[in-house]
Amino acid sequence: MSLSDVTLLRVWIAVALLLSLVAAKATSMRAARVTRDEVPGFIWSPLLSVASWRQRTPLNGLLLRTKAARFALFAVLVPVTWWLYLAVLVPLGPSLLLRGYAAIIPLYFLVELFSTSLELAFSLSGWSIPQHMRNPLAARSIDELWGRRWGTWVSSWLRQVVFARYRRQPTRGTLAVFLFSGVWHEVLVDVPLGIFYRIDVMGGWSAYFAIQACGVLAERTFLRGHRRARFVFAWAVLLLPAPLALNAATLSAIGLLT
Repeated sequence: MSLSDVTLLRVWIAVALLLSLVAAKATSMRAARVTRDEVPGFIWSPLLSVASWRQRTPLNGLLLRTKAARFALFAVLVPVTWWLYLAVLVPLGPSLLLRGYAAIIPLYFLVELFSTSLELAFSLSGWSIPQHMRNPLAARSIDELWGRRWGTWVSSWLRQVVFARYRRQPTRGTLAVFLFSGVWHEVLVDVPLGIFYRIDVMGGWSAYFAIQACGVLAERTFLRGHRRARFVFAWAVLLLPAPLALNAATLSAIGLLT
């Protein structure tokens, strides 16, 4: 892909993210009873759900130093891992599959840096908002990672707006949440690649999240009480199909496919 193609792809993603943010906030406010005092702060925050907004706490020195330290850490790790990927790995000519696996670490650091940047910026308001990434590497199950550790701003909105419709049918609710996640990621990165550049990677993100949904249901059904087995199973399900998500579209969007 040329530089202009990558730029157009990133513009698509930026616009799609902005529209998603607006839609998420609107649906969350419709689903929850929001007071007039809550509306301005919630609208200008990076949070997607009213439930997350209500978990904010007054900022103190310890919280500010913690956020600043996390920002500094990932501000170093991102360029280092990017350089290792592009300057060391890419010249070796690895396959797209291997490049997808290798992109897991730099992408994780990038998401952490982006999330921490937003948290730190919002600290100027005097409030500390919930962490978007709550030490996902400590997750002991698939359910724990997606539900409580990775992308908590998004998962909170999914619980409030999507899963809430299936409170009495948790299996359907789980499938609906992961189906929505897969389709949303397809629209963000795979659709523009297919429309504008005739590069067919459609279905990768949907397949990845379908596997995650099946993994969660399998954990709940067969691995209750088996902590070690559940831990090994969880990280196998999370990592082994990762190249489905870290496909040509995703790698192009984040600058790792040259």
